[in-house]
This record gives sequence, structure tokens and C-alpha cells, in this order.
Amino acid sequence: MKLQKLEANSWYILGGFCSTHAHSIYSIQVRTNAQIVAQTSAAFPEIRAEATSLAHDLGGIIQAAQKDPAQAGRLFGIDEMNTERKKKSLKKASLDLAAASKDADVRALSLKIKALEHALDKEPIIFSPNRAAVPEGYSSEYIVYEHDYSDPKRKREDALVEIISLLHMFDDHTSEMPTIAWFYRALTLGRVLHDIGLHSEALQLERLNTEVIQKLAEGHGNLYDPDLAASLLNLSKSFSEVGRHEEALEAIQKAVSIMQGLSEKDKDGFNPVLAGCLHDLSVHLSNLDKHKEALEAIKKAVTINQALSEKDPDKFNPVFADSLHQLSFILSNLDRHEEALEASQKAVTSMQALSKKHPDRFNPDLADFLNGLSCSFLTLGRHAEATVHIQESIALFDSLLKEKQIQEYDRNFGRALETYSDVLEVTGQHRKALEIARKAVTIFQNHSGILSQVETRDLDVLQRRITHLEFT
Repeated sequence: MKLQKLEANSWYILGGFCSTHAHSIYSIQVRTNAQIVAQTSAAFPEIRAEATSLAHDLGGIIQAAQKDPAQAGRLFGIDEMNTERKKKSLKKASLDLAAASKDADVRALSLKIKALEHALDKEPIIFSPNRAAVPEGYSSEYIVYEHDYSDPKRKREDALVEIISLLHMFDDHTSEMPTIAWFYRALTLGRVLHDIGLHSEALQLERLNTEVIQKLAEGHGNLYDPDLAASLLNLSKSFSEVGRHEEALEAIQKAVSIMQGLSEKDKDGFNPVLAGCLHDLSVHLSNLDKHKEALEAIKKAVTINQALSEKDPDKFNPVFADSLHQLSFILSNLDRHEEALEASQKAVTSMQALSKKHPDRFNPDLADFLNGLSCSFLTLGRHAEATVHIQESIALFDSLLKEKQIQEYDRNFGRALETYSDVLEVTGQHRKALEIARKAVTIFQNHSGILSQVETRDLDVLQRRITHLEFT
């Protein structure tokens, strides 16, 4: 346990004397170090030596707090408070100061008030009252900031320029952009960064954006709940893309919880977003091998999306097909292969119809869905059908690569190559199976460190297959 951690909740750590009353840090300073050591060691016998060291360092910590409001803020735990709590704490400390009679208490409370005022003054300009105010006519709904990123050659450059612009406006005294408008721009930009492969940049922006909407929501009840859910949904995707799957799951669980509450009040308005959150919840659970929980989530998403697609097929058929594809994947992981095949066939049929109308938009999904269908046939020993569909998938992926609609190391392409290698091996084409398996391994290794548990196992299987094929 480090000194910084012991400092975090200072009134408890500094002897435990001040959890509810504002006893002076000066009076703590003159209390016997032996008493502090005894109390801390009794609670944490395994850190007796560190407790002794901490007691000797108290004087230095307190003196630093007297000179530096930021250090005092850390000492009082102010850094852990949100804005609303800081304001309440400041009001209470001011009342306590008016009633204080002991010089030591007056000095302690004065220091705390100074630290709180310093912390509130340091709030970024984006949270100034005029920018953080709810805009006239604001409607709490899922709004997308419109920006033209359609030119692939300029998409990356435009996105990076937009980041610089956004961060400048974050603390710009001359900007009049409302905080919620800044949030929507960042929300859209996060998706763009994700799409063009700038995952670390997307994660940094989306973490900041989530903090912005959480802070903006303080004192406004549930007004910004849809926006917070949208931000958490984006954040979960970015955590997943950099291999932080536990944090991705935590973020999406919060988003689902918010959307479930909203959906209970307005199903027509919020069920589409709830279904999307449930779909992603299933993905993140599956990434952590929690397939039974993933099945529960995706079944709910399928039910919602099916009802939506029946009312408005043009709008909701794509998400319904996507949820069926995810359902097939989860069922396969639970060895329910006949059911997985049925779901996959429905997903492919739906996606084929969509791809005929809008090939540029839906061909990448169709290539992935065909791979899933081939996997289902292969698992059930239907090799001829598996071969037909994986060849269609690979041909489509090759076309997408030539047209630069996907990147060379696209993970879905890697999974399709893995399936193709499987099919080639079981049909006796060992030399070609080895060649394809090596290509798949190269793609997965390019994503080392961010693979899900399922993908990590797939990579291990591929490497063992290569060893086997090399001696066949």
C-alpha cells in the first residue's frame, strides 16, 4: 500500500479522528504519532511499517497542504467529489466555520474552504454557467452531429483536425458553443475515429466525453440519460477495441441499465437504442466467455428488433439481421448447432436482400455473415455447403480489400480465413489449408494484446493446426 493511497481519504487515514467532525489537521499534527501508528496498525497490521512511516510524514503533508490549495484538495478528498458535492461541502464547511469556537477547527475549516473554492474555480470553461445551461428547445434524444466524412482520402485528416478544434473549444473563453453541442460533436467524432481505426484516440475522446455528459447531468435529474447511455455505448466499443474487455462490459452494463429505465417509460422512443445496447452487451459478455449471460441479452435484442422490423423493415431489417447473426454465434459457442444454423440462415437471407439494394453499405456484413453460415454447416459435418458459403465469403472479402472498403488486417477477414482453412483441411486440401492458416495467423497476430478470449483461443488453435499441417 502506497502513501498516495493512504492519503486518499485523509480524515480517516490521518488517525481516523475526523470522519464526521471537522477536527483540525493542526491538532492531528500535535497528537502523538504513537496513537496514529497504533490505530492504523490495528486496522491494517500488515502495513505496520508503512503506518509508522506515514506518521512521520504527516507534518510534511500538512505543511504542503497549507501552501498549495491543490494539495489540500487531495488531502480532504475533494478530487473525488463531483461539482454538486463540492458545492454542498463548501456550504457545510462555511456553516461549520461560523459555529466553530476552537482555533484549530477554524484553521482546518478555513483551509478546507480555500481548497474547495480553488477546485470550483478550476472547472473547465466548458462547464461555465452560460455554456452548461440547457439550450432553449433542447429535446433529450439521440442526436447525431452532422459532418461530412464521406471522402475516404480526407476522413483521417478531417477527423484529426476536428479533435484539435474540439479540444481547443473545451477550455476556450471566447467559445459560446453550448456544452451539449460540444458533446454531440465529440460523440459523432468518436464513431468516426473508431471506424477509421484510430482506436486509442477514440477511447481518449470518449472517456472525456463521458465525463462531460456525467458532469453536465448533475442537477438535471434524468434529462441527459439518453445522451449518457449513448456515450457509454461508444465508450464500451472503444474499450473493447483496445482489449480492455472488463471495462467494456462495465460501460455497456451501465448503458443497458439506463436504457431499460427509459424504455419502461417510452418503448417507441427508446426500444431501438435499448436493443442496440443489449446486442453490444451480448458481444462483450461473449468476449469474456460468459456465453449463457450473452444468450439472455441477445435474445432480448432479437425480440425487440424483430418487432421493430415488422413495423418498419427498411429501417430495422439491418439491425434485426445483425442480432440474428450474433444469436447464431452465441448458440454455436453453447454447442446448440442446429439452432445456430437456423439463426444464421435467416441472417444471411436478410443481409443478401439488403446487399442487393445497397452493396457498398452491406457487403462487409454479408461477407462476415456468410463465414458464420459456413461455420454452422462445417460444425454439423455438411462440408459441401460449408465450402460453397466460405468461398462466397472469401471472394467478397477479396473484393472489399481491392476496393479498400476494409483494411488488410480486418479481423472478420481473419476469421473467414480461419474457417476456410478448416474447410480445406477436412476436405483433404492440406497444402492450401496451411497457406490460408498462416495468413489468418498473421492477421490475428497484428491485433495481439487486444484479442478477446475467444479470438485468443482461435489463434492458439490455428497455430497448432499449422504445426500439424506442416508434418502432414
